Order: sequence, then structure tokens, then C-alpha cells
Amino acid sequence: MAMRTVFEASNAIEAHMILHLLQQSGIEARVDGEHLLGAMGELPAMGLVRVVADESDAARAREVISDWERHQREELRKEPTPSRLNGASILLGMAAGAILTSAALLWFERSPRSAQGVDYDGDGIFEEKLIYDDGRLILVEYDRNSDRRRDMFIEYDPDGNPTIAQADDDFNGSFEVRMEYAQGQAATSEVDVDDDGRFDRLYSFRSGALVAGELRDPHTQAVIKRQYFKADRLVRAEYDSDRDGILDIEYRYDFFDEIEGKSRFPPQ
Repeated sequence: MAMRTVFEASNAIEAHMILHLLQQSGIEARVDGEHLLGAMGELPAMGLVRVVADESDAARAREVISDWERHQREELRKEPTPSRLNGASILLGMAAGAILTSAALLWFERSPRSAQGVDYDGDGIFEEKLIYDDGRLILVEYDRNSDRRRDMFIEYDPDGNPTIAQADDDFNGSFEVRMEYAQGQAATSEVDVDDDGRFDRLYSFRSGALVAGELRDPHTQAVIKRQYFKADRLVRAEYDSDRDGILDIEYRYDFFDEIEGKSRFPPQ
């Protein structure tokens, strides 16, 4: 069955709103690319998340979407522009995105609490489950290794932005990875490497990009190494070589993360 892209979404809630619209019109469709966003939230959604339909239904699907968008624009023109819709929010929403987000809220306010999912291996069990409250996406749960246990989930705020993600990356039943988001972008990530209930690795992000990390002693929680990243590449690290609680060695790394320089820290 040949599938054609009928809509490129800027986020998951937008994609599933369009999916519901097509299903209401009797058109079978699905959301592709959502799993590429992952728990870390470092990939931009634009161009990744899309709604696809069978090639024979593609033209009708695009027509349904176009008609619905036109109707929503007409409805929005009847409403006064909110004072809080300033230039910054227009730039962030890129005009069309703002219209679609408002339309999504109008659509979901009429929908009951619901859940849907994707069965990737055809065993009748959802490996990806989306949960809505009053039509708004609030939670996505994943079973990435198909063992019928949840091993990753992402929570969303009322605007459809991720707030918290947790993952069980070694699939042992314990969620050792936790990420928090700010304004929909990755802000911090913590990892409990030995499953003792304390986070051993902490990472921080700026505008969704990884900038720094800390590796801690699993027993004392003292910082053993502090790492610095640029464009997702490790460029520098400070290391406590004698475990006295003082970072005393600085490493510099080349393009392949190999050590290209070493010196006392702080510089004498």
C-alpha cells in the first residue's frame, strides 16, 4: 500500500488533531515520524512528524484538511485578536502555526477523554499510547522493546508542550532517566546509572542544546568530572584525579572525542 504525506505537523498534538479530522471523514490515515522525537527532545519536529494516507485517498485527505483550515480561519476572523498575541508570539507560532494551534484547541474542547495508540508489531498491544484529557494530549507512553511494559513516557502541558519525560533505557523495570523541559525544550536530564535511587549523571541544556554534564561518585555524590559540550560535541572536561573533592585536571578533546590536551586545573 503506497502512502502519501498529506500534512506536515509542527508537533504531536497538531498531527493527531489532523488524524482525528480525517478519521471523522472516513479516511484511513496514520501519524509517521513521531517516535523520532524521542525522550531527549533534541530533534526539531518540523518535517519529522507527518500525517500520511493511502495514495488513493491522498487528494481527498488534502481537500478535507484544506476545507477545515479555511473554515477555522473564517471562524477566527470573527473573534477579536487577544491582546496577548504580540509580535513575539506571532513569530514563535509563524502565523499558520498559531492558526492551527487555536483550531486544535477548538476541536479538542468538543472531544471526551480518550486514548489511542500504535501497534507497531501487529500483536494487538499498543507500543505507543497517547492519552487525552478533554481532547488535549497529556501523556504518551511507549513500550519500545515490545515486552508489554511501559519503558518510557512523556507528560504534556495544556498547550501540548512536553514537561517531563522518564525512560527505562536498560529495560529492567526501573526508570533511571528523567528529563525536564522548559517552554517545550529540553532543560535538564538526570541518569541513575546504578539504580540506587540517586542520580549519578546530570546534564543541562540551553535552548534545547546540550551544554554541560556532571558525573558524580555513586557513593559520596561528589562531582568527579564536569563536561562541557558545543554543538553536541565534548570539547572540555574538568576531572578530580585524586578524589579529594577538587577538580584538578583539565582535558581538551578533538573532533573524535580523543584527548588532545591536558593541564592542571585551575591554571597555575
